[in-house]
Amino acid sequence: MKIYQYLVILLAFFANQNLLANILTVNTLTDTAIGTGTSGSLRYLMGIAVDGDTINFDPSLTGSIVLDNSLGNLPLITINNLTISGNLITSSGMPTTIPMVSIDGQNLPADPYTTCFDIQNTNLSAIYTIANLSFINFAGNGYSAGIHSGSLAGIINISNCYFGTNDGVTIDSNVFGIALTDGLTTATLNLTNSIITGSTGAPLQVWFFNEVNVSGCIIGENNQPAIDLQSCNAGTITSNLVGVTADGLRVNPNGNGICLLNCDNFIGPV
Repeated sequence: MKIYQYLVILLAFFANQNLLANILTVNTLTDTAIGTGTSGSLRYLMGIAVDGDTINFDPSLTGSIVLDNSLGNLPLITINNLTISGNLITSSGMPTTIPMVSIDGQNLPADPYTTCFDIQNTNLSAIYTIANLSFINFAGNGYSAGIHSGSLAGIINISNCYFGTNDGVTIDSNVFGIALTDGLTTATLNLTNSIITGSTGAPLQVWFFNEVNVSGCIIGENNQPAIDLQSCNAGTITSNLVGVTADGLRVNPNGNGICLLNCDNFIGPV
């Protein structure tokens, strides 16, 4: 009996340490759900992921995942810790690297909104990492965006992602690139080495976050303020190119520059 109890305690400990987390691999561009017989799609893996899992993409995979109209948005992300990471390929032009896989929302129903990754979690210790992917054509109603959250208390790290383009040249507009509308005054965003272009709304909208750090990004050719921060406590906005084309080579302004409303303790320059 005691051995059984020890085993239960050890398993609980390992689970809390994320030592039982899985590494899941997307191996198809086809958008299929659980129960369809295809187990390697992004939608399928997001549906079975648990706390601490990592979803990678097969390095041979290149092209677009066009989300299925009949299936709607991808599953809501509510688990505490999740990493979703694609792969980069070297480009001969500017930018010098581009994501190998783009996720395309062109066929999704417009209502209530279209989004790729929708995170809703009030756990202070939750951490999300999203890297090396493109998000295009999330152009429905409301807060349509490549990445969206209406309730987030933890940390979200976004790096080497493209919003509104999959190659740094062609524009396939989203409404918002990233729309994080309620950080519950505790959340942190770290956005690095990413491109946000062609948004009809604000390319980067972040409200009620404790900390926002943006560096090494290109934000241009959008209809609204390049960076729209409201009621955020602190952060750093440095080494970004604002108001230029996605390749960083030509001037192409946003609707406005940077909007900081009720924000304190921010460090620049842009």
